[in-house]
Amino acid sequence: MASLLKSVFGASSSETQPTGEEMIEKLKNRAESSTLLEDRRDAVRAIKSLSRKFRREVGTKCTGILLDVLRNNRSDCEIVGYAVEALLNVVAGEEGKDNSLGAEMTDIFLKGADSIALLLNLLEDYDFQVRLPTTRLVTALLMNKISVIQEAVLLNPMGISRMMDLLQDSREVIRNEGLLLLAQLTRSNRQIQQIVAFENAFERLLTVIVDEGYTDGGIVVEDCFYIMQNLLKGNNSNQAFFREASLIQQLLPLFAFKHPLNVTWSPQKISNMRCAFMLVRTLVSPANPHQNIVACQKALNQCGLLKHLCDLMFSGGVPIEILIETINTVAEGIRGYEPNQTYFGTTKTPSNPPREAVLAILMSMVTEKQPVALRLAALYCFQSFVYKNDVVQAQIVNTLLPSSTESSVSAGHVLCAGLFGQDTLSNWCTAVALSNALNAGQKLQLLRVQLSMQGKGQVSLLQQCTNILAESPDLKVQSRVGLLVLLCTWLVECGPAVAQFLDNSANVSFLTAQISHHPTTEQDQLVRSLCAFLLGICLAYHGGDTQVEYSRATLLQVVNHRIGCDVFNESLGHLAVSEYFVLASKGPQPVTDAPYFDYSFSLLFKRVSDVIAKSLDPNAPVTVTPPPPAPQSVPEPAAQRGGAGPLTGTSVEDHDSIVAQYKELIRDMDQELGAARAKCTELEKARKDCEAALSQQSQEVSALREQLGVHAQSKQKAAAVGGEGESGAAVAQLQSTVVSLQRIQESQRQDIVGKDVLIGRLQQQLESARSLQEQLSSSASANVGRLKEEVANLKAENEALLTEKMSLDEQVRVLQLGSHEGHGRRDEDNRAVLDLRQELEALRQDYSKLEESKRTVEKEQEDLLVLLANHDSKAKEYRALLTAHSIPLPKELEEDESGSGEDSEEGEDS
Repeated sequence: MASLLKSVFGASSSETQPTGEEMIEKLKNRAESSTLLEDRRDAVRAIKSLSRKFRREVGTKCTGILLDVLRNNRSDCEIVGYAVEALLNVVAGEEGKDNSLGAEMTDIFLKGADSIALLLNLLEDYDFQVRLPTTRLVTALLMNKISVIQEAVLLNPMGISRMMDLLQDSREVIRNEGLLLLAQLTRSNRQIQQIVAFENAFERLLTVIVDEGYTDGGIVVEDCFYIMQNLLKGNNSNQAFFREASLIQQLLPLFAFKHPLNVTWSPQKISNMRCAFMLVRTLVSPANPHQNIVACQKALNQCGLLKHLCDLMFSGGVPIEILIETINTVAEGIRGYEPNQTYFGTTKTPSNPPREAVLAILMSMVTEKQPVALRLAALYCFQSFVYKNDVVQAQIVNTLLPSSTESSVSAGHVLCAGLFGQDTLSNWCTAVALSNALNAGQKLQLLRVQLSMQGKGQVSLLQQCTNILAESPDLKVQSRVGLLVLLCTWLVECGPAVAQFLDNSANVSFLTAQISHHPTTEQDQLVRSLCAFLLGICLAYHGGDTQVEYSRATLLQVVNHRIGCDVFNESLGHLAVSEYFVLASKGPQPVTDAPYFDYSFSLLFKRVSDVIAKSLDPNAPVTVTPPPPAPQSVPEPAAQRGGAGPLTGTSVEDHDSIVAQYKELIRDMDQELGAARAKCTELEKARKDCEAALSQQSQEVSALREQLGVHAQSKQKAAAVGGEGESGAAVAQLQSTVVSLQRIQESQRQDIVGKDVLIGRLQQQLESARSLQEQLSSSASANVGRLKEEVANLKAENEALLTEKMSLDEQVRVLQLGSHEGHGRRDEDNRAVLDLRQELEALRQDYSKLEESKRTVEKEQEDLLVLLANHDSKAKEYRALLTAHSIPLPKELEEDESGSGEDSEEGEDS
């Protein structure tokens, strides 16, 4: 380093050493003024050596000269490599530290209009010394100013193609840096994501994963998964492209493990597997459009990927992190799609004796020794299993009903054990799971469930839940919340359940006491809000039965007088702004941090809150829910159907009351319509009054104008007879006003005349400009014709290339359709498709080269015309100087001049 600086600055006679800023200034001057390439290369190499230590100085002083090196010395790979490395040291900061200086230096770098285009062009250079630092520099720029760089890349037609070519570089270092570049480039830009996807990014990334050994590979595999997640997350077109290109089938080897599982799970393998699961979950995420979700779920089942996931979920030797991700992936793979739910319901565990997959999931959910994340994943899987599936919901509820046949363990046994056990999380999970299995028909079925309690005999499930809430003051908050969530879900739109709940007067007293109590913690406030919500549900969905102890009017009195309407609304409104409620409403997957609510309950609360607000009005109509349809339950034995007695049907009196309520509702609506019509009539009358007042005011204004005219005439008469006094003074004032107005009018006339003159001048200039334009257009017509011919030729070539591209695309489509006919020809067809795509890529490159050559020819012709015009003007100036100094012209010039004179004369004669 010292010898290099001496060679640049020379030996110093003084003892003082130059500062870094002075050294950089001298190096900059030397790089600018050097005529020899070797000297400039030495200066740039010295700047690169100082760029890491003096980032700000090099960035502010040398960015311009370094960009000039990239523009003018492209053929010298060594100096270009030094310049790019210097810029990289300035822009990129140390990993894990604040890089605000790098962002500032990026702004300076982007001041160059073609700075990004220069770097994208350098990516074509195969030289290692140029390509590697250029790739790293573009990545650093994206990390500093991602949106600006993304827009600049989109303006360059071949920029993304050049970046994609990095994945095919045989040198792993450059390929890996290309992966990091794409990971930054594909973030949060849908347009770039689509372009990258159609550049065969998925196939190339999957090829890299295969070359690296699938999930046994290193961090490169994780980077590939990360890029694919960027391309697919929230991008509907890319998801459809991934599915239609049969790429889901290519994910099978990632999850195909031999059993018994004998795999060494390194930390990197676990990370790679988690990324693979996240990729599958991105395709079937509940945030995607329903059409995409169903199509991807169907593909998962058809290609066998769902089977591999279920096998992996019940295999031994799987790390807990992988097991959790497997359960979550299966949950989203079966959520809301009946064929997949049916397949999961028929899946058996490899245990002895085998168990149903649903039963195994529920047992994992209520096992206290399991990690919380695993138990919540099991809950999510159960919720997805029963989601929008009435048959499955009926099967789950039927396991709770009394049965004459003895079985070892059923889902109902596990749910009851978890609901009334000692573990708090089990109480909450089973309550939420059971609430998700309730539809309109199953709520009535659940009223038949009877529990055998020691010392109490047979107790209904509803009564047991309320007894635990009222009689267990030491019950944990999470257990209380779970039971209240179950009761709220159960009672919504179920009049018989509301009636059974209100039959016990202690229930309303308990809710009233909880709402009136002032909580001290946020968790206690949740219980208070849920109690208010449950009481509001009883008020809103009260069936109007007068035989129950608490009628609708009585409940209104309790809310208005014993609790207070303001206190009730405050308690109810606090739930919607609670942190736990907001977290639960973000997505269907339960949160692992203090779970209190689930996604389905958040939707229920938002829907029912408006109904409760309307029911607080004493004059509001009663919300009557029609009887639910017959439940789609599994056929039961005769003894089981009669185990708990028949269900109470809807009587004729109930139907009459419903009709009367609807009549009352129609009567209220008629009254409101009459009031609205009366108000409309009043407004029409007020409008007519306003119009009359307006016409009267206009008449008054007309009368005042007439009086003013009469007064002016009287003043003129007074002036004619030479009146004195006040009339004479008024006339004099009017005369002075007239004189001043005449002066203003004269000045305005003069201004108009001046503007007319200016307009005439401008018109003359416009005519001269038009004539000049006609001359220029006539002189350039020949060149334009020739350029049009070239453009026509290029268009013909372009059409030929497009025709060939369409034929190749048709061949590719035919080959892709034929690839599904037989698995034996798949490899050969894939190779043929790859060859055709490579040929298509070559044709695209040829077409881009032709376009570039066309632009170059046009630019050269324009430069040639400008050069010829300059040459003619300078020749005329030189002839004039020679003639002025009486210097004889050479014969060649005389002949040229005489020839030009003859040409001009001929032109005049013609």
